[in-house]
Amino acid sequence: MALKSESDWKSEYAKLELVSDQKENGVFVWITNLANYIEDMVKDMTLKSYSPPPTFTFNKTTFISTLGATTVIPPNGVATLSSAFNLALGASTMLLTFPCDTTGTSSPATTFSVGVTTVLPTSLTQGAQAILGLAEIPEEEFTSKAEDSKFPIILREAFAGLQYTTIGSNSVTPTVQPFTDVAEVE
Repeated sequence: MALKSESDWKSEYAKLELVSDQKENGVFVWITNLANYIEDMVKDMTLKSYSPPPTFTFNKTTFISTLGATTVIPPNGVATLSSAFNLALGASTMLLTFPCDTTGTSSPATTFSVGVTTVLPTSLTQGAQAILGLAEIPEEEFTSKAEDSKFPIILREAFAGLQYTTIGSNSVTPTVQPFTDVAEVE
C-alpha cells in the first residue's frame, strides 16, 4: 500500500467540518476531525523498496494535544500546525517485520534485522517548512471552496517527502555486517 493520492486528500478534505467552536472531551471538534482525516490519509503509508512493506502509525494523540490550544484554523494557526506535524511525526512509528528485504537496492536483495527505524530529521524539517509555507497562500485560495484548497495538497506533500533511516544488521555472508539505509515514503 502507499500514501493516498492527491485527489483522495482533496476530496476527503472537502468533506471535513473544520470551523467549529464546539468542544468534545475538552478538544475542539475541528482538531479531532483534522487529526482523523490525516490518520486516514496516511494509514497505508509505507517505505519504497521494502518487502514486506513497513506499517506506519500516525501519533494522533500528540498531534491533537499540540493543536489543543489553537482556537483558529490555518492560516492563522500555521505555526502551530507545523509544530503539531513535527512532534506527531517524531512520535509516530514505522514498523518493519523481520526479516525484511531491501528490494532493488542490491542483487540479491539483502535480508536484514532492524534495530531502529526513524524519520530522517532533514525530511521532517522540510515537511514542517512546507506547512509553514501555507501562511504565504492568499486567504481566498486557502479558504475558498474546500475542493480547490491548497491545504490538503501541501499537507500531503509534507508526508510524501518524508524519509526514514533504518539501522540494523544485514545477512551478508560469511560475516553479518551493520546495515544502514535511507528509504523514501511510498
